Amino acid sequence: MTHPKDELVIALDKLCFSFGSNLFAVANADLKVERGEVVGFLGRNGAGKTTLLRCIGGILSPTSGQVRVFGQDPLAEGFEVKQRLGYVDDERSDIKDLNIQTWMELHEQLFPTWDPDYASGLLERFELVPKRKFKHLSKGQARLAALIVALAHRPELLILDEPSGGLDPVARRVFLELLLPAIDEDQTTVLFSSHQLQDVERIASRIVLMNYGQIVIDEPIDRVTEQLTLVALASATAEERRQLQGYSGTLSERRLDNGTSRFLIHGSEGELKIKLDLPFVRTSYLPVNLEDLFLETMGSDQ
Repeated sequence: MTHPKDELVIALDKLCFSFGSNLFAVANADLKVERGEVVGFLGRNGAGKTTLLRCIGGILSPTSGQVRVFGQDPLAEGFEVKQRLGYVDDERSDIKDLNIQTWMELHEQLFPTWDPDYASGLLERFELVPKRKFKHLSKGQARLAALIVALAHRPELLILDEPSGGLDPVARRVFLELLLPAIDEDQTTVLFSSHQLQDVERIASRIVLMNYGQIVIDEPIDRVTEQLTLVALASATAEERRQLQGYSGTLSERRLDNGTSRFLIHGSEGELKIKLDLPFVRTSYLPVNLEDLFLETMGSDQ
């Protein structure tokens, strides 16, 4: 079956997932992802990243709102959707007693697009023994094996939930050596969550930052570093803080113990100096990187 190549891959509309009462793991998430995008999800543990990815992958049913993957419902039309995606999550306990070869054979039966030569070549390249059981693999080897299985049917969408979590620097590098060519060669759309900011900077074209179940930032990665400014105001008065809190471009505020208030704001330094009219001697305008974005947003008082 052929599929159009210009379709929207992911479309979320007011997606909510609740574990009961008013405890929302995901709240009113709107998200659109086009073919070929590589989207990195950032946020603290419990921010909602895994739940959101599982709703997209058809593992969880949303409480309300709509999920469309390739224009289809990933639950109601799960077979068709899952044939077009690969999924790698945290360490799975249900395949511990399977060996790599058996796990691959099971997937080969499910996916008409399975490429046995590609799968075998990857196993050989990364020196994985097909007859070895998952429970006898190191964490890095198990993650590589899971990624090979996810890639071997040439998925159009790849979902990775903390794929390099707990891996040492060497294992992380090997993991990326496997992932990056697949993204470039097959123009695969990728959604991945990670606490490894260096990996996100290397792979992602776009950042989605979640906090308390909500998407608080969704920007191209170059916009994050080029069009956000960290405004640090020493000895900020209540009126100055209200002004900055009410500014339309303000994303977060974090108050330091020394009395300084730090605001993450959309806009360039030159633009904000004109618009905000803050006291020169007490105000600093600082560039923003991903680490700043994570720390300022996750540590905000707002």
